[in-house]
Amino acid sequence: MTTAVTDSKLEFRDLVTNETVHIGTIDDHILGDGAFHLTFTPTLSGNFDLHIMFNGLHVDNSPYRVSVQPALATHAPSSTIVNINSMVHSTGEYLRFIIESRDQFSNLRKTSIEDVYVVTLEGETNQVIYTAPTPVANKNGTYSASFMFTIAQNYIVNVKLNGLHVKDSPVEGFKVKVGKAQARWSELVSHKSPLIAGYNYTFKVQAKDIFENVAVAPNDIPELFSYELIGV
Repeated sequence: MTTAVTDSKLEFRDLVTNETVHIGTIDDHILGDGAFHLTFTPTLSGNFDLHIMFNGLHVDNSPYRVSVQPALATHAPSSTIVNINSMVHSTGEYLRFIIESRDQFSNLRKTSIEDVYVVTLEGETNQVIYTAPTPVANKNGTYSASFMFTIAQNYIVNVKLNGLHVKDSPVEGFKVKVGKAQARWSELVSHKSPLIAGYNYTFKVQAKDIFENVAVAPNDIPELFSYELIGV
């Protein structure tokens, strides 16, 4: 005997809100012995109730509890950069951010521990001048990236997986200023000897930070350079 399915539904619903998050299909033909073919492709990971209904009524034991895991591979264009600590730094400071490994449906792959992200920094000439240390897996689907700036300029940060940019990469607009000038690295760049008593002389001191970046902004330069003449 043929059984007609006049109103069939297959729904995944959120456990808390009971809202339908995805709808599957029930083929309107018999496979044999009164069985019907159910088709569903989940894209959202998590725990759900699977509702199967014929003619507005649940089948026996519906809804069914279903767990959906993320896809097996990380998808670079869906993976994300989050928690950038700052867009403005001084030399000697660290850039830090988090990379989230996501599948092609943007589900966080919490079991990901072996993705190898490559973080590079481009300078003002758009040439790669740094390759940052490989981001470290946090064993929850995220990776921590960290890099110390030593050259003062503007930067673009690239994050790639298997040669493909992650979402929002490249990130532009990082500004790195010269750190505080340090006496150990500053130098006298004009020198004259012998001096003549009674004359006024001006010497030029080039202020630099510990990475030998030239200090150009007033806030980067110490308030006072002192000098004294010591006989030998």
